[in-house]
Amino acid sequence: MNAERTLVLLEAITDIREEYIDEAERCPRRVVTLPRIAGLAAACFVLFFGGLFVLAKLGVAPMGHYGAGGGSSESGRYMYYAGPVLPLTALEDEGLRAERRVTLDFGSYEEAPLSSGRRKITVTDEYLLTNPTEEDRSFTLYYPFVMDRAAETDPAVTVGGALAETELIVGPFTTRAGRLPRLKDWEDYKSWLEDGYLRRALEDPPSLDIPIVVYELRDRWGERSEEVKNPTLNMEFTIDRAKTAVITYGFNGGTNDPATGACQRHTSVPRKGTRGDGQSVYLLVLGEDIGEYALRAYTDGSCSEPTDRAGCTLVRYTSTLEEMVQLIHLQSQDLEEAVSAGLPPETAEEIRTSTRARDLIAAHWGQIGLLEGDYARFWQSQTFDGSMEDAFGHLQDERVLYLRFTVFIPAGESCRVAVTSEKHASYDFTGSRKDLNRNGYDLTTVLGSPLDFTRQEAALAGAEHITILDQNFGFDPEKGILQVTLDPMEEHYFMDVEAKRQN
Repeated sequence: MNAERTLVLLEAITDIREEYIDEAERCPRRVVTLPRIAGLAAACFVLFFGGLFVLAKLGVAPMGHYGAGGGSSESGRYMYYAGPVLPLTALEDEGLRAERRVTLDFGSYEEAPLSSGRRKITVTDEYLLTNPTEEDRSFTLYYPFVMDRAAETDPAVTVGGALAETELIVGPFTTRAGRLPRLKDWEDYKSWLEDGYLRRALEDPPSLDIPIVVYELRDRWGERSEEVKNPTLNMEFTIDRAKTAVITYGFNGGTNDPATGACQRHTSVPRKGTRGDGQSVYLLVLGEDIGEYALRAYTDGSCSEPTDRAGCTLVRYTSTLEEMVQLIHLQSQDLEEAVSAGLPPETAEEIRTSTRARDLIAAHWGQIGLLEGDYARFWQSQTFDGSMEDAFGHLQDERVLYLRFTVFIPAGESCRVAVTSEKHASYDFTGSRKDLNRNGYDLTTVLGSPLDFTRQEAALAGAEHITILDQNFGFDPEKGILQVTLDPMEEHYFMDVEAKRQN
């Protein structure tokens, strides 16, 4: 299964059980029909979501972490930074000795388009692992790799020449403090991984079995005309931010007043036959309920001109955050989009039944206080705008993934492990330093790994297809130097290249 593509398509939550729907139908509720005449003008802003993701899926926009300026070879900074090749690691120091050899194969550059900014190479990361103890032992190892949505294949791990069984471990997309990291160069990855990243990736996710109040806007309708260009429903209420948190799904935007607690959330009525037509939108309330509210219709998303040509039915009931996350994700149509994007049926099925997305979102919500009742911290969070779309959207954010596998090594003996993967280039794509012919690749020697590295080497293949512009490896193809010894004390090695023109 392609792990990166699975994430970019927003891995689905576990199936919702039929009894959840039946139970929801039996819950006490209050039904309110939207009044035909509304009279309050309010300033609203539209929250942008998903545009870049859609463009990336269509191959129009690059996806990744971007620096603020042009490329700087010494630091590995590029406007699009693909991340470094990382070393094999373990959860703790178990005394395992390792010799490492990394081969960077530029054979694909023979036919690479000269103007492409997304060229890729094949990386073979080989290890000779030695058990220096007097006991036969099994070692649990983790091979880290930077998430790459453009990758067509996953890294392949072999142990003793045989393909190994691996388990994908998806790392969190935020720092320990719940903030989005700035992954613009290798040092950003260093600070992230050295902050207990692997341990956090292995932590059990918090429970979402938290009681909530649900406001569901059903059967939205609107009559479009010259006067009503974008019929919009606006929900207005006031909360105590220390006692209440609000999450939405299907609302286009809104306003929050920290001083008074006044909130607005608005949703556009979809056109017939378009996405969202016939689907409900939800406002989920944690903590104290919102109390009195107003629901009004407007001619467009500015929420300034009221109209009586739009409406809905509002249903209020109780549920749990777990049940609503499941229900909303199944409604979001991500699986259908995955299949239509050409995902193999077996991979689509794994997406549908996976709990990974739910676990990642739960972990993030736990970090920003939402699940602990620390709603003031939730409102102050810089990585969450209060929408379920934003929560799922962060699953696209770059992070480190791991392939977990086990190696058995008798006392005093050794075992060979090799990982083969594809690695896209870092590059600059706009501005005065735009140069799509210049591609960057880099690796780290010991970053985040407790293994006892006794030797590290790097080898260059396909050198006849490239011109090396800058590096600190020490390769010199013209002199036949295609293999070099790496110094583990040198944490970071980089190479900037361009494809040679073909005759």
